Amino acid sequence: MTETILANAPERLYLDRFYETDMAEGLKAMALAGHGVAFLPHSAVEDAVADGKLIRLDHAMRGTPEGQLTLSMEISLYRDKFAAKSDDSRQILVRQLWDVVSEELAQSTA
Repeated sequence: MTETILANAPERLYLDRFYETDMAEGLKAMALAGHGVAFLPHSAVEDAVADGKLIRLDHAMRGTPEGQLTLSMEISLYRDKFAAKSDDSRQILVRQLWDVVSEELAQSTA
């Protein structure tokens, strides 16, 4: 994903990979400590941005077009419908998550 953003930049962005993890909070902590740029979901950083601790790079700055350093992603959720009928505590949690996500989607499309 990051490679796609950097490869599509109009000019070469000279960035060295300093730290890599799949955990947004780990990347956020490194960015807050001043270790560079991190590509993070808005939901993970909105408080830090509002407090001025982090800045967004998806707006035009330093000659880059607006949105140049952003990437939209689609998130898909899947569940095993047969396992979802189980009374196992993990499956109960999956059903609860599924219900919450379904409600959120219904509200956002209404």
